[in-house]
Amino acid sequence: MASVVNLLDLPLAVVAGSVALGFGEPFFAAAQHELDARCRIEFARGARIVAAALGSDGPLVGAGRVALQHVAG
Repeated sequence: MASVVNLLDLPLAVVAGSVALGFGEPFFAAAQHELDARCRIEFARGARIVAAALGSDGPLVGAGRVALQHVAG
């Protein structure tokens, strides 16, 4: 993640998925610690990593959107 943040100047990384959400806060604390340690370029400092707001409902919302596109044509 730090390589992508450094390369693309991204201020925020949003992570979803059962592994990340299953480990919860310990995962995000460790990921943030690594991101802070590895983002050494000035513009990349302060980048954050957070959980997706939809949580475990994210895949259902995405699947619903795909189905809606096919129904609506």
